[in-house]
Amino acid sequence: MSLPSYVNRSGEQVYLPPFAATGTRLFGFAVSASLDAQKTRICNPCLNAPLGGKQRFLPVLDQVFFVFNSIDALRSTAPGWENTGSFTEQEGAVWMLVADTETDRMFWYHPYMLVDNAYALSMGREIYGFPKSLGWFELAPGPDAPDVLSVETIGVRQWGPDAKGERQPLFTVRRIDGPAFPGEGVLEGISEASQLMAELVKLSSLDLSWLEELKLSAHFLEDVLNLRLPMVFLKQFRDGLAPSQAVAQCIQEVNVQLTAFHGARIYGDAFEVVVHDMDSHPIRADLGLPNGPIPVNYAFWTCFDFTIGPCTAAWKVSP
Repeated sequence: MSLPSYVNRSGEQVYLPPFAATGTRLFGFAVSASLDAQKTRICNPCLNAPLGGKQRFLPVLDQVFFVFNSIDALRSTAPGWENTGSFTEQEGAVWMLVADTETDRMFWYHPYMLVDNAYALSMGREIYGFPKSLGWFELAPGPDAPDVLSVETIGVRQWGPDAKGERQPLFTVRRIDGPAFPGEGVLEGISEASQLMAELVKLSSLDLSWLEELKLSAHFLEDVLNLRLPMVFLKQFRDGLAPSQAVAQCIQEVNVQLTAFHGARIYGDAFEVVVHDMDSHPIRADLGLPNGPIPVNYAFWTCFDFTIGPCTAAWKVSP
């Protein structure tokens, strides 16, 4: 069935891909997380249930990343859209690594993502399936180690008949006393993306042996060498007539392509993540995180440019 043409309305906030981003400054903070929670609370309901319960997508790491980033300029590079302007963006998200056992590739999945402008929110949700919602941020530019990074959003602290959705903190990363790696200082002067990836793989203690069994290792290394960040999404829209059902639902994959790498560093400082628990945003339960402040295993900063284009469908259904 041929698809209808998209109607571009006045004040349109969903531009045509591909998009190019320049001046992306990203902080990443790795924390230990439960593989079982990632599987049962995220992979199964969000990626495997639409497939009829088939265990196609599996979590890879017993770690997840709390990520903050800012983008100097994001613009459409599609023909006819080159002069429609660029937009800045601030973002806070949780990143987890999952394996697609049918394509033998690993992808980043984002169970939580907050942004600070409506264009980023609309394009991210409508085109790709990023679970974007609005947030308010306290960020730092880097590359020096930040003291505090935080995001607030509209959420409900505790479900109840009189519960109210209010702006409140969601998660905060703060620097604390003590070195993250005793005897080691900050690792500066990282000038190649492949070097950064190699250091992060080493710090994550990623076991490549089981990746070999699933034929994932070769594709992972190929993505690293070609400066690709593969991502997977659940994209869906509620039906207006039957709101408990989706009028369209698909699992999409895309390659984020790094086009320039401006440097990175791995911090020797110690950090912790404070999750502000909300019933509307059960981050701690979804990831199997411990109570209280969560120690950061390692932290890094990097700056790069990238492009992101149309997706490929891993699975799709629409009436």
